[in-house]
Amino acid sequence: MSIALRLFIIMLLFTAVGCSVAARVTIETQPDGAFVYVDGKRAGLTPARVRVTPGSHEIRLEKEGYFPRTISISVERRGAVRIRETMVRRLALYDRQALYRVTDAGQVWEISGRRAVLHTGTESKSFTIPAVSGRIDADGAVLYVNVIEGDLADIYRLDFQAGGEPVRVSGEGPVTVVSPGEYRYWAMQPSLSPDGRYLAFISDRVGSLDLYLGTALGAEIRRVVSNPLPETLAWQRAGEALYVWSTRDDQLSLWSVSIPDGQASRQTVGEGMAGFSMVHRAVVSPAGRYLAIQAGSAEPFDLWLLTADDAGWQSQRLERSLGQRPLAFLDECHLLTETTDGQLVLDVTTLTATPIDRRKTGRVLELSPQGLVALVIREGYLAVVPASELSKE
Repeated sequence: MSIALRLFIIMLLFTAVGCSVAARVTIETQPDGAFVYVDGKRAGLTPARVRVTPGSHEIRLEKEGYFPRTISISVERRGAVRIRETMVRRLALYDRQALYRVTDAGQVWEISGRRAVLHTGTESKSFTIPAVSGRIDADGAVLYVNVIEGDLADIYRLDFQAGGEPVRVSGEGPVTVVSPGEYRYWAMQPSLSPDGRYLAFISDRVGSLDLYLGTALGAEIRRVVSNPLPETLAWQRAGEALYVWSTRDDQLSLWSVSIPDGQASRQTVGEGMAGFSMVHRAVVSPAGRYLAIQAGSAEPFDLWLLTADDAGWQSQRLERSLGQRPLAFLDECHLLTETTDGQLVLDVTTLTATPIDRRKTGRVLELSPQGLVALVIREGYLAVVPASELSKE
């Protein structure tokens, strides 16, 4: 047998042995077309099938316009691994001065000055709008903004599918300008119900600061609670109730407004919160069993958890290691909180918290109305991720 033939046979044997022990890795992404790198070496585009030796490997996925993704795997001899990844798109650079709102469909509104940009994930559309101030809200291509002109302030609805003409939805009312820079009738803090059917806002249209409720089109407006605290409007996700804290009668109290009749009822809160004069933020769980608030008479403020029972709401002040500011409920039992060191997912049934990996997920700005997606800042860019991923950290 010639030397060349012997070498050929040996190479075949080595190849056969290598194939018999190699593991198979199938890699799929949504969308397709991501570059696959195995241990730093390019191995094709997704969907891809590659063979690797038994042991630990690093798979990196890259696609233009999306955040790269790195997955560590460990495979056994002749094993098979399937990787399915959803690539997260970079939407736009984050602007600290802009106002943002994310919809359940993953659309992101960005408001800066007189410019509104709707980021859909595949394109960004820019619109010219009136100058706005404070909170904004949105339902798809419909934007609700607080517009201040001279001594007056109102809430307008801008439907960009119908041309984007501003339509006032905060109702008519008497206007008495006391002096330049002071006005008697104004409206602010538009807050849309999660189902997009109702709009709550705060106004002094009758000379006192009150919470009003009407339809999203500006009809059937009624006054429901006096002296509301602006940052405490919290819609139950099913849209059955709106909660708000008030200083009515110079006393801090919690009110529940039933939807759609607008009937307000004062809630009984446990004695633990007696003596507090201010609530700075409030969020409610989807089914309304829990309320999380940031409260206190002086900084640093504390995070409180209120639990509903037959006697009303039982209050409990939480350790600051569990959070200082509530952001949103991910589901009935998991609350997203914020501390000076980062963000946490708090299990309100066990009072245990898991930190969110900022390098992997980013910093959460807000959740969509129904809690389906989260708007995050990652590497200086805006991105939308499924809210379910946050509780898996």
